[in-house]
Amino acid sequence: MGARGGECFVGVQFSRENVQLCLCTSRGGHPLINVFPVVLCIRKTPKTLFNPEINQLHTFFPPSSISPFLHTLAPPRLVFPLSFRMDRFEALYRLQVSAQKVAESLAKDSPGSLRDVSLQDSVIVSIKSIEKNGGGNDNDCYPDAAYKRKVLSAVVAAVEKSGGSICSDAFTEVYGELLQTSNVIESNPNNVVRYQTFPQFGSPPLAIRVFPQHNDVSLRIWEANCFLIEYIFAHPELVEKKSFLELGAGCGMLGLVFVGCLQAKKAVVTDYSNECLENMLHNVEINERWLDARCSRPSSSSSPNKIDSSKIEIRNLDWTGVDETTFDDNLDMIIGCDILYDPSDIPHIVKSCELFLFSGSRSRKILLATTYRNSRTFDKLLAAIDSSRLKYVDLTSTGDGSERKKVPQMFPFDEMFVQGRHEVNLFLFSTEE
Repeated sequence: MGARGGECFVGVQFSRENVQLCLCTSRGGHPLINVFPVVLCIRKTPKTLFNPEINQLHTFFPPSSISPFLHTLAPPRLVFPLSFRMDRFEALYRLQVSAQKVAESLAKDSPGSLRDVSLQDSVIVSIKSIEKNGGGNDNDCYPDAAYKRKVLSAVVAAVEKSGGSICSDAFTEVYGELLQTSNVIESNPNNVVRYQTFPQFGSPPLAIRVFPQHNDVSLRIWEANCFLIEYIFAHPELVEKKSFLELGAGCGMLGLVFVGCLQAKKAVVTDYSNECLENMLHNVEINERWLDARCSRPSSSSSPNKIDSSKIEIRNLDWTGVDETTFDDNLDMIIGCDILYDPSDIPHIVKSCELFLFSGSRSRKILLATTYRNSRTFDKLLAAIDSSRLKYVDLTSTGDGSERKKVPQMFPFDEMFVQGRHEVNLFLFSTEE
């Protein structure tokens, strides 16, 4: 019995009381070079043990994110091979989660191993490999020097906490250079730059530039954006072969994913500030290789259609000035993620939605994903919708939570955000009865 996804294969063999689980990982395109068995003595039925959640984890975070599951079930003394732990380290490093958590991932299964010079060497090898094959042009698409310094500092602290010291010459050399480099950029929080990479969307990984401390909130990735991506992966028919306009597109990630992975016909990504529009353009440009590598599913002629950046159009749009001429006739849908946090924007956004749905001659839809942050703002939104011609369905409000359970967990919300995916509501507006 087995399940295949991403870059790993899980084989499970059952006897009356024992379960042997063999995990094979493939790194760098080489077939199954790391193979090891884990024997679990647990009295559980196959149905209970082989939880579909494994499939989600190793499909979207290959291969290392299956590790927490194995760690939960395996005997306490189990030590995973170095290559397996480095896979986990690289996945977290690419996602740029907190430096402390990245460092902790190295010692999760064997704290004493931090003192091993081979592990310290492997950290530097992994980081250099990510920098060399980051997923974009030249040196633009991997975590910057400031983040690298924080991670290596956290590793040093973890090594010292375990009673060891840094013995790797390569580690000492790279870390020393980082400490000597003055980081002028971080003196101005608005200039702090990070690249978040997402290997779950294929190779090379999708790379998104963000400004995590900037006072313009559109220069970051937010909860509703990631939840909507997850939801659409469960319901690809909502965007497949559709042209859509995104209000407040921010970093432009959603448009890239929907065009590159889900066969959206065209994405018109819009926002207002010059900084945001420039950052969106940058993110589209650095992901041209990623877009080129994505192909749509075979057409009736069995010839795949190449996807290119011309399917993503960037526009300046101030929703306070929207009128009947704003929206192209060929648009099928409007999408918005976390654009309803400012109460003063709500009337303009509701008006924009009304104009879009009722000014065209074709059947149209609107998808708005919003994170519940403030009860007054949320109540004002619902009141504004009720006083308009808009009718909606809350796609996430099923009483038993079954709809949310269908959504694949593609992003580590606990690592990336303050709020969870359960706090995101998804509203569907339509001209259809």
